[in-house]
Amino acid sequence: MSINAEIDPFSRPQSPPDSDAGPGSGPSTGVRTGPNDEPAGNAMAVADLPQPAAMLPQTGAMCLLERIEAFSEAGLVASGCPHRLEPHPLASDGVLPASAALEYAAQGIALHAILRQLQKYGSLRASTGKGESYMVALKRVRWHREALDEAPGPLSVAVTAVALIEAGAQYDFEVYDAVGVSRASGTAIVAM
Repeated sequence: MSINAEIDPFSRPQSPPDSDAGPGSGPSTGVRTGPNDEPAGNAMAVADLPQPAAMLPQTGAMCLLERIEAFSEAGLVASGCPHRLEPHPLASDGVLPASAALEYAAQGIALHAILRQLQKYGSLRASTGKGESYMVALKRVRWHREALDEAPGPLSVAVTAVALIEAGAQYDFEVYDAVGVSRASGTAIVAM
């Protein structure tokens, strides 16, 4: 299986003027596409990629990502996050806290790792079990808003692989809303 939906690792739209998450507020994910941005040169249609629900171990309402928008060796953008579910599985007292963005990021990172395995080996390697990975450390996490549930439209997550080795990876991540306002960002260290 050859997956090659190219993403320009140096492009990133500017935050909208009403955003308080201006330049330097979080990591540059390199694969972030805003509502009007298209990933560059899709050699394989993103529509041909497996859906997140078919790849992630989370089921039902806990599968927070619905669609892959862009994928490359460098990173992934996924969206369609049902953050307004009643009741949302991560909500506390009816509010979806910004910290829930970490689960969105974890699922985006898992999708990127799974798609890289599929691209490299044609399937998940037996030595990695079910493709399980674990977030072992977080750095520079910033909550740009207190809650996610007031975000307009679907949430999106962009993850960029900063360092990849056989036993793990470091990813920058950003969770943003339908108008491109950053909700949370940071760096995750993952053991695979």
